[in-house]
Amino acid sequence: MLVNFFKTIYFFREYLKQSVARDLRKRYKRSFLGYLWSMLNPLFMMLILAIVFSNIMRVEMKDYAIYVLTGMTFWSFFNATCIGSLGSIRANAPILAQLPVPKYLFSISTAFSNLVDFFLAIVPLLFIILVLQFTLPFSILLLPVILLPIFMFTLGVAFILAVLNVFFEDTQHLTTVALQALYFLSPILYP
Repeated sequence: MLVNFFKTIYFFREYLKQSVARDLRKRYKRSFLGYLWSMLNPLFMMLILAIVFSNIMRVEMKDYAIYVLTGMTFWSFFNATCIGSLGSIRANAPILAQLPVPKYLFSISTAFSNLVDFFLAIVPLLFIILVLQFTLPFSILLLPVILLPIFMFTLGVAFILAVLNVFFEDTQHLTTVALQALYFLSPILYP
């Protein structure tokens, strides 16, 4: 079954490439800064959170800005993929009526377009690391190994949410609330 899944993805690879490109173009279509927002958004959020938690709430942690930005980068990928996949099947119903494509390709497309944003968001993280003169551990080379299970887990959650939203429209509202709660319960903002 897993082999057929990857064969199907390979068979529809051109569709996926076009779909990811379309998603990225649509996301930044009328924006002056375009793809730069994928880098600026996590940077601004990190600045706000670093100021609030370091100065106002007095979280004592060395290199807190790097900690927050790293957590925000991974969380943004997970959150955007889950939210984006919720309506992916319904939004692509006209395509499903015309082409015999598997429904899970739409969630995969969402995940890959958010993966592009993830890699763009790593740029400000590296910038902050350089500015703060933080020494990167050698384990940074394991990022692709770490990213693979995160990507697969996120994709699994996205598949479940996409299917649930087809049958229960409340899934979208419940997911938004659950993700917000999970954000504050997970150690992204605090050690």
